[in-house]
Amino acid sequence: MKGLLFVILGLAFSALACTTFTSSAPSESANQTAIFQTQVAQAVRTIIPELNKESSPTEDKFEKTKIANQTQNAAYYATLNANATLRALTPTATPKPTNTPKPTNTPTNTPVPTNTPEPIILTGTGDDIIDVENKFNIAIVHIIGNEASRHFAVVNYDANGKYLDLLVNTSEPYDGIRPLDFDSDSHTTRFEITANGEWTIEILPISAAHQFKIPGTFEGTDDDVIVLTGATPDLATIEGNSSGNHFAVISYSASGEYLDLLVNTSDSYSGKVILTSNAAILEVKAVGHWIIDITSR
Repeated sequence: MKGLLFVILGLAFSALACTTFTSSAPSESANQTAIFQTQVAQAVRTIIPELNKESSPTEDKFEKTKIANQTQNAAYYATLNANATLRALTPTATPKPTNTPKPTNTPTNTPVPTNTPEPIILTGTGDDIIDVENKFNIAIVHIIGNEASRHFAVVNYDANGKYLDLLVNTSEPYDGIRPLDFDSDSHTTRFEITANGEWTIEILPISAAHQFKIPGTFEGTDDDVIVLTGATPDLATIEGNSSGNHFAVISYSASGEYLDLLVNTSDSYSGKVILTSNAAILEVKAVGHWIIDITSR
């Protein structure tokens, strides 16, 4: 056993002495050295448990302990050297370049965040005068009231008390949308409400209006304001007013400029009209159901 130990020790120290490290690429001999060193370290570790067995009466315990210490030292340094050699021989992985994705366009159907102010909501009961500041350049106003079917009217005024528009005037329950301050000279600061029962007035930006993509067909009920999108408009086929009330369709530019009175009747209507190329908003005054079909140029 001692002879074998000394042989292993000699091999281990020889391996330590013969090992050198350079910054150049590893050679075949360096590879063999690393493998040999690893084998030596493993062989030494397998012998160490044998040295830990109880000594026979004839054995020199001091000598055995000395050999064991030498063997452990050899194993320790052989392992360190083998690990260092293997690290030196292992090529460092070069990170692969990554391609930075190109920025993509925001899909047209994805809402784009805006700094649009919150809508203005006014509520009340019966006759009232409400002062308000319209913070939108071009707005729509959604009015609900007259559930009891009495007389219901809403009028708006500017800061000088000038009458601007009769927004609602009916004896029927009302739920409709009207344009507000489309004229650049108009700026609502007060509402006069004539009513029996509860009512609600909500002021919203024009961007909150219903959207009509051209070419296509849009169906609605009662008063409404529609924003035209898509292609350039050409012809509009309009049907409505089956109950024989007042029925009108008006076109405006994107800035709210009045363009044309397309329909104005108290009879049931079905007809075709021409839209100007800059028509961007339609106002419908109606009681009941209506349909508008628009073709593109």
